[in-house]
Amino acid sequence: MALQISFESKFGVTHPAAYARVSGGSWRGTSGSASIDVYADKAARDAGKTPIESMGFSFPLDLNDASNIVAQAYAYLKTRDEFAGATDV
Repeated sequence: MALQISFESKFGVTHPAAYARVSGGSWRGTSGSASIDVYADKAARDAGKTPIESMGFSFPLDLNDASNIVAQAYAYLKTRDEFAGATDV
């Protein structure tokens, strides 16, 4: 699972088909945290290129649906302004 979105890097370059993928995560109680790597596109990720940006965030964890914490991380990521309009790929 990953997200595709038009993404402007911290250097001001827009990547119209950026590929964002959860690269790690953890949880404690009702809080989760995840690391995200953003690539210029899926081909760059598949070719082993360096991410254009890496970031981390915390999100509220729904313990009633703890079977897929990574899916919860992606769902939360799509609520953030910088990932609004992202599509699942």
